[in-house]
Amino acid sequence: MTLGATIQITADMVAWYGAVVATLAILIAAWGTWTNWFVAKRDRKQLAVDGFTIVDMPGAKERGHRLTLVSVTARNIGRRPLTLLRRVYVGFSDSDKTQIALEGEWKPKLRLNEGERAVFVGRFKDKILDPRGIVDVHVQDESGDKWMGENRIFD
Repeated sequence: MTLGATIQITADMVAWYGAVVATLAILIAAWGTWTNWFVAKRDRKQLAVDGFTIVDMPGAKERGHRLTLVSVTARNIGRRPLTLLRRVYVGFSDSDKTQIALEGEWKPKLRLNEGERAVFVGRFKDKILDPRGIVDVHVQDESGDKWMGENRIFD
């Protein structure tokens, strides 16, 4: 016993079906690619670096000294831990090649896990270069990766 109903598939229906399925496939592929990229970018080590320079510390001029401090803050914004080297480099505006290493201490520690930060304070002792020309600070981790951040000057 047949009911006599027939289904007619037209070329327009096939075209619409293909368009909808292709659009969904493209959206799903784009979502997968974006999430893979985002997870891969977040899953590596990343360091955000900021610096500021205090030129002629208050009270130092009265004692006949010229004291300039450079403070650098490093924040681990990635998921992988990293260990900072003790030395920080400062770059000058007069050339891309002029860099001076500062000795100092990272507080509270050198090894940073996800979300942790450390602060470096070092003295600028160069007699020739003007500390007002410091434009950026450079930090290096134990694997040799270099991270750069801007420097602000406080007079």
